[in-house]
Amino acid sequence: MDTSLSQQSNAPRAASWRSSLTVGVVAAVLIGASAWGVFHAVSGGPPLLLVQPSVSPSPQLLPLPAAQVVTPTSATPTPTASATPSASSVASPSRLAATRTSTSTMSRATATPPSPSSSTHSARAPQFSARYATTSEWADGFVATIEVTNRSQEEAHFEVRVTYPRGFRITVRNHWADSGDVIVTSSGRTISLSGTRPVPAGGRVQVGFLAGKNSPQRASPVRCTVNGAACRS
Repeated sequence: MDTSLSQQSNAPRAASWRSSLTVGVVAAVLIGASAWGVFHAVSGGPPLLLVQPSVSPSPQLLPLPAAQVVTPTSATPTPTASATPSASSVASPSRLAATRTSTSTMSRATATPPSPSSSTHSARAPQFSARYATTSEWADGFVATIEVTNRSQEEAHFEVRVTYPRGFRITVRNHWADSGDVIVTSSGRTISLSGTRPVPAGGRVQVGFLAGKNSPQRASPVRCTVNGAACRS
């Protein structure tokens, strides 16, 4: 009986002693840590950090999306028309030779100059001849006639140009033609006469004019042409 009572009274004491011992150990640890930190700071070392370990969260597994089934489209290329030339479009050697021959023949024909006779005939002016004559003359005037002959094989127009010596001034006062009419113009010492209608092939026409002059000297032409050819006197 006394033994059980003694044990019951000692139980609280033991518990109190263990509690005091635990508090003392914790206080000693804290005091030691503080003292170590102060000593470490005074000695110049880096400050001591008391890091409490953190609890890393457990990784969460995210559900993967369901695999999508992709149906491939048809990649079969569409056949195109063959570029192989047909037998009709391929030029045979004989056809090529014929083409070259015809081309060279055409080039030679184009480059061939016309014959001298044909070019001379087409470029040559109609053949005219003219004969000039002074039928009468006085101190301040004169009368002249010109006979024009067409020696070509086709009808054509004519133009006669008569030039008098320097110092002369010729003024046409009247003119005539035995066939059709004639147009007369004068400029200083030169007179021009042109028929109003063509002279037939092998035909002949006579024209004349009455003119005044500013000199008593004889009005003898120094130059006379019909379509560029020299007149006869």
